[in-house]
Amino acid sequence: MSDSTAILVLGMHRSGTSAVAGWLQALGINLGSHLMPADASQAKGYFEHAEICSVHEALLSLFDSPWHDPRPLPERWQRDHRVGSFRERLVEIIRRDLSVQPLWSVKDPRLCRLLPLWLEILNELNVGVRVILVLRHPAEVAESLALRNGFSAPKSGLLWLHHVLEGERNSRSLLRVVLAYDHLLRDWHFESQRIERALGIVWPRSYDEAGPIVHDLLERNLRHHKTSYFGAFPMPLRKWLVATYRAFNRSSVTSEALSAVLDDVSRQSTPYEFEDLGTETAHVGFFKGEMPNGNGLYYLQLANGTFFGYYSVANYPFLYHFGLGWEYIYDANDGAGGVYFYDFGLKAFLYTSPNVFPFLYNFSSGSWVYYSSDTSRWFYDFGAGEWVFSAPG
Repeated sequence: MSDSTAILVLGMHRSGTSAVAGWLQALGINLGSHLMPADASQAKGYFEHAEICSVHEALLSLFDSPWHDPRPLPERWQRDHRVGSFRERLVEIIRRDLSVQPLWSVKDPRLCRLLPLWLEILNELNVGVRVILVLRHPAEVAESLALRNGFSAPKSGLLWLHHVLEGERNSRSLLRVVLAYDHLLRDWHFESQRIERALGIVWPRSYDEAGPIVHDLLERNLRHHKTSYFGAFPMPLRKWLVATYRAFNRSSVTSEALSAVLDDVSRQSTPYEFEDLGTETAHVGFFKGEMPNGNGLYYLQLANGTFFGYYSVANYPFLYHFGLGWEYIYDANDGAGGVYFYDFGLKAFLYTSPNVFPFLYNFSSGSWVYYSSDTSRWFYDFGAGEWVFSAPG
């Protein structure tokens, strides 16, 4: 019989794992007392054990692999003699802060990659293991990472793919369940009951006690990016992302069909790399006619000659458009010369291309808007059937 049970939260960065961990804490699951503080990127908090994250970061650096490195770790990396001190530190933290309660949890997206070491440790400590695989649409993750880190969509998509594949593959022997981020936001009460049954546990705190905390944590404005569009990702990456995401939505987490699909994707995608897998933002080459104007600035125009704004090397990927104001902009990589950008007035991600501008797609409202170039920041929202004024953010 296990001395305690650990619920491991596995998922890609910006996939809603913080919300899931906060929800677990509200239901009475012990996360320890040394949690990372909230900041501008996570206003409600990360719900990550700060010392564990520090150990994980140092452990990955041992293999020259930052958190945004999509390459796999070396074969049997957890048996490397240099890992011993990290193993001892994790054991110390688990015994001191976590396994003192019957039910506890650890959340860190790096767990997807570091799970083999964790499973060895938990087995040695006689700790039972349950897994929650957190799933969020890869395009939403890419939009979030573009805004926070300036990553291109291909890089974020490849990171999503490798985290999801590793987390699923490394947890196949465990009792586990998939939790879609949007399902948790939609009906946390139903998901709580479903996961309680699936994992064979009993929440320490009642729903009535947890309710006010959960409602505050999962308020709708936490979900800043909502989309179901795969067009930002180039082929063949797009094909693998679609197959993986749909497999999780259509198959049981214990089904052989799911494993077969993901194993096939893994075989195809393992040697696949992008040239722009560094920390730089997508290049400005998708604009035609980038030319210096003599003041250290460059003016950009779309392939059809439409003027779009000014940028400088110092503040790119922020671009200044005289009507729209400052925009955070990056390559849509859709083969049509399209661009995505974040509009601080509308507080939304938009899309346009040389073929459709001045029509832009608003991902927040899910409808097309028309930008009136002869007025300042006025849009016609075709979904709402009205004009909208967007004050600069």
